[in-house]
Amino acid sequence: MPKKLVGHGVGAGPRSPIDWACDGCGWSRSAVPLPDPTKVPAEVQADFDAHQCEDYKSRPFEHPLPNFRKVDFPPEDADLPAPGEGYVYVFCWKANGVNVPFYIGQTERLRGRMGDYQSAQFAACTDFRVGEAIRYLREERGLHIVVLYKKSEDPRHDEYTLIRDLQLAGLRLLNSLPSYDYRRADKEEERQTVQRFCAMLLANPPL
Repeated sequence: MPKKLVGHGVGAGPRSPIDWACDGCGWSRSAVPLPDPTKVPAEVQADFDAHQCEDYKSRPFEHPLPNFRKVDFPPEDADLPAPGEGYVYVFCWKANGVNVPFYIGQTERLRGRMGDYQSAQFAACTDFRVGEAIRYLREERGLHIVVLYKKSEDPRHDEYTLIRDLQLAGLRLLNSLPSYDYRRADKEEERQTVQRFCAMLLANPPL
């Protein structure tokens, strides 16, 4: 069947990038929507026409995850839904046009949760680990970080299922790193642990 270009996130808002993806493989590109968001930007169309599906099909992991919206990190509050509903979310770095997951979470306060990762308080193990991973990947490795999110009626179950499925597909996730007790742990040692974990992920990408 001929490959098709599909827009994910159309209608999310005038400021929300649209993730244009090939329905036959893992190729994707993000772009700010045109005045008519159903129209494909010329540079996206050109890249899509030039890509080779078979090159991407040979990779063990393919993106996009279906039905997820995407925002760049750090996001603006206006780009995220208000509190009160459940969501599952995925942090990714972008490599070769593919969003590669490195952490999965769930929440009923998506805006606030993104703020927690920006503050990265050491007393909150997950906040510190994810926040430090984002800082390292962005500032020291020069990678673009995005957040994919989707509404969920049962966030904890959907988080578990997604973690399980992606790990069985061969991905290593920050979720698997054991927690520390902030009252006994050394902050710099834990920072180095996160950086070493991220360096390991980058040395063995699922691409």
